[in-house]
Amino acid sequence: MADYNNDNFNNLCVNDLCINEYEFEKTAVIRPPEKKNVNLEQRFIFVDTTDTGLVINNDTFTVNFGETLKNVVEIELMSCQMPKNGDGSGDTYNYGANYILLFLDNLDLDNYKIATNKDVSHCFARLPVPGTAVNVFFGRIKNFTNTYKFKPTLQSLNKLTIRIAKKDGSVLPGSFLTSNNGVQLTFAVTYQTQPNLFEN
Repeated sequence: MADYNNDNFNNLCVNDLCINEYEFEKTAVIRPPEKKNVNLEQRFIFVDTTDTGLVINNDTFTVNFGETLKNVVEIELMSCQMPKNGDGSGDTYNYGANYILLFLDNLDLDNYKIATNKDVSHCFARLPVPGTAVNVFFGRIKNFTNTYKFKPTLQSLNKLTIRIAKKDGSVLPGSFLTSNNGVQLTFAVTYQTQPNLFEN
């Protein structure tokens, strides 16, 4: 068996991507594993709390996807439309704060904390109230709470149990989710079509 420092290995043109031409079996060099190509796809989930088929229990409701997504890599809240802050008449709602909280109660987000208060510590996203915030950042901003990456991947996901609450975690008064125009949310769920078997 050839030595690790043999001439063939020293002349290996790695930068020219000719690794497949090297005779690994004649040396002590172990062939590196082939790179697995992981294909990712996205499903967009649109939620409208005024839909008649949606059962709302106080501040919580469940959205079924109609299919099971396997090997989920990431979930992102892409958009949120809510009534403007006001006195509750017309198309307004009295939130009593400049933001409210969105929870995904069927997902285990233990390491995703935004506060020390146990009632809000596992919140998925902070939703700025329209008409109260001067600066609103909503997108892929580092450490912003509208995207969650699953490590390792989530084996399967077919529904979201969503809860929207006050900033202290308590229930919003009245029929917030069904009043006026309700709340519209868009989620993007990214999943693998060919799972990586060697994922850590």
